[in-house]
Amino acid sequence: MSRKLTSMLVVLAGFLLVALVPTVAMAEAQHGTIKSVDAAQNQLVLTVNGEDKTFTVAEGCQISLDGEEAQLGDLKAGQTATVSAEQKDGAMMATRIVANGSR
Repeated sequence: MSRKLTSMLVVLAGFLLVALVPTVAMAEAQHGTIKSVDAAQNQLVLTVNGEDKTFTVAEGCQISLDGEEAQLGDLKAGQTATVSAEQKDGAMMATRIVANGSR
């Protein structure tokens, strides 16, 4: 009887752990071509496989262009970029942008 009870408690504890732990937003990387940049609104539109994806650039977002630190306003349409982002409050928040192309 105690072995069965122990097994049930382990299963119950595992279920509670999964059910009660808050969901952690996982960073998702997207690679494509920059369609537009709006530095005033902290937004970037990236075309990925023919689909436009809009990102809000999070405060503290790490941005690089051709391997050097950059600002959002340095990025231009036509450059390729990889954007790492997290879903937050219904928006995709860019946390890292690595772009390539002429300054």
